[in-house]
Order: sequence, then C-alpha cells, then structure tokens
Amino acid sequence: MGQWLPLAQGGDARAQVGIASIYLNGLGIAPDHSLALSWCKKAADKGEPNALYLLGSMYRDGHGVERDAIRALALLRKAADQNFHWAQYNLGLMYFMGEGIPPDYPEAYYWLGIAAAENNNSTVQSTAAFLLDEVAAKLTPEEIEETKHRIRDWKPAQSQP
Repeated sequence: MGQWLPLAQGGDARAQVGIASIYLNGLGIAPDHSLALSWCKKAADKGEPNALYLLGSMYRDGHGVERDAIRALALLRKAADQNFHWAQYNLGLMYFMGEGIPPDYPEAYYWLGIAAAENNNSTVQSTAAFLLDEVAAKLTPEEIEETKHRIRDWKPAQSQP
C-alpha cells in the first residue's frame, strides 16, 4: 500500500481502487469496509470500471453499506458496459438468480453471453459459458435467438463518470 497511497491521494483512480481492495479484503491489514467504500467511491466517480464493479459488489453483498440490489445493478452495468468481464458475469448471475430483483432470464443470457465471448479462456469466460446452458433451459428458442442478436450487436462504452 506504501507506493499506492501517494498515487491514490493524488487522484489516481487505479491506485484508489487498489487501496479499496486492500481494505475490503483485509490484504495484509484488518478489513475496513468504511475506508474501502471511501476509496472505491473516489475511483468510481471517475468511471474506473474496476471500482464500479467493486462498489456494485459491495452494494450487492452489503459490505460497508446497506444491501441495495438496484444500486448494485446500476454500478455493475456501468462496469459491464466498459467491457469489465467480471461485472458482466455478475450481472448475468444476478438476473439469473433473481438477487434482489425478479429473475430475468433473457437479460441473464445476454450478460453471460457477453462474458462468455471474452476469448481468452479465463475463469470468467468458462464459468459464464457453463451458466449459459442453465439459463438457456429457461428460455424459448426465439428468446435465445433474439438475445444472441443483441450479444452480436453489443459494443463496449468508453469510460465516463
């Protein structure tokens, strides 16, 4: 944290989210959700996708904040729109499981499909691909085809606060 702190204090969003992660997960220090939230908000306000994802996860799980599925979805969506694959996966999972919202299987298929198309054999890609089969079982062939068109048309957004 020694090298990141001056950068974070100077406004570097990547350093801010790094420090937020350290506090959130207690990496080498005692966890402090309040400090994690503070640093994460600073980076999220700059549109940093990792910070948006982390903050969305905090709202989803109630770490340092009251659980708020709607706010979690909005933050995860901002990160997912910037091609942050873990946010795409988590959006798909929230829609599939109905975490704090009614299940939305076409939307789950959409976000999991985007995460599965990552093309680098990562954990997020293989996990999303596995869940796609589970979600597809809840959709009609027409819904699957329509959602596949949406996936093909998807383009990442640029970072913006």
